Amino acid sequence: TACAAAGLDIEVQVPVRNGVAVLPGVGAISAPGQDRTTIAVVDGRITATVDQPVHHLTATWAGRGLRLGLDDVDPYRHGHHAPPAPRLTAADLDRWRRLVDEAWQLLAGLAPGRADELRAGLRTLVPLVQLDQGSSRSATIRHAFGMFGLTPPTSPTDLAVTLVHEFQHSKLSAILDLTPMTDPTDDRKFFAPWRVDPRPLSGLLQGVYAFVGVADMWHALRDVPGVQATAEREFAEARLQVDRGLDAVEQSHALTPAGERLAAGMRATTDRLLAEPVTPAADRAARETLALIHERWLVHNN
Repeated sequence: TACAAAGLDIEVQVPVRNGVAVLPGVGAISAPGQDRTTIAVVDGRITATVDQPVHHLTATWAGRGLRLGLDDVDPYRHGHHAPPAPRLTAADLDRWRRLVDEAWQLLAGLAPGRADELRAGLRTLVPLVQLDQGSSRSATIRHAFGMFGLTPPTSPTDLAVTLVHEFQHSKLSAILDLTPMTDPTDDRKFFAPWRVDPRPLSGLLQGVYAFVGVADMWHALRDVPGVQATAEREFAEARLQVDRGLDAVEQSHALTPAGERLAAGMRATTDRLLAEPVTPAADRAARETLALIHERWLVHNN
């Protein structure tokens, strides 16, 4: 798969497991009764019959195009908060395509900078099993850059926010492979304003970085017909969560120089979002929610 992407010619023996040879990002090749099968790449093309190809989702809006794999084939697509979904039905696939198309219109039209990041770095979505109705789940695996798993989105708006949220995690994980952001000897636990379990500083930093993107995206969605009230509420809540979490990060005195630069950049964005006006009702509800989460955190950790 890598050679095909790089335009290199090669012939290689690919292992067969349970009668199937899997090419990451491409699909599954049926090879019953074999231990290995020969795959050739010629002029950047894989010469093999793929019996179960990876689905691809495409969308274009405002001159920006997106192409994502929707992988329900790869046997190693586990490791999220929910098990991977089995092979999608035609109806399931149609719904994913519609949701991605509509979410991309929101991203490319209202948050072009976020859209450009996703175009450059996001490659694959892994559909997950819906374990409980009414609750969406998504997760990024640190060492799998450019992909994440998610349960079926409830709406284009939620999908747009989820794409931004999870790619924030992917970006920061990639940066952390290059340079540390926190003191690895610091073993303190902190309050993360979006959950009730105590978090190490590194986990808090990941959460703050992700929710900066979430708050920024909800801010961009506030003028979308039909979701104004939800976007206003979510924006007011997310920016307070970021502010509270970032305060703890800044006051930890356990950031590396690179971490301090990252925190300074997040502070500039957070202050810009805090300066945006919201309705008194949304602000009051956001502060009440933050206080309630902190109370639950105190109960959970005492």
